[in-house]
Amino acid sequence: MKLELRVGEETKTFTVPFVSGRMLRKTLEISKNTNFSSVTVEVLDELVLFVVDLFKNQFTVDEFYDGIEAHKLLQTVMDCIHQVTGQAAKALEPLSDPNA
Repeated sequence: MKLELRVGEETKTFTVPFVSGRMLRKTLEISKNTNFSSVTVEVLDELVLFVVDLFKNQFTVDEFYDGIEAHKLLQTVMDCIHQVTGQAAKALEPLSDPNA
């Protein structure tokens, strides 16, 4: 999983090669409890903190807010959530296939 943020005058790419089971649990909890159609400032802060945690503090909350374009902020958070849950679902596919 990767994320690009503007840091100073350059664009930096951050990656996270390993997503823990605990992070999957946190992702599922956020997905269940968040109404993405009416995000408050408090919820937005929680979502950004989730992304910072997901990327293992390679950047700060402030660096995320300052380095992401406004129109990409929520979509980026949602993409992170979908990537985590999608990886978990993909890992389960062989277990659910009776012909495997």
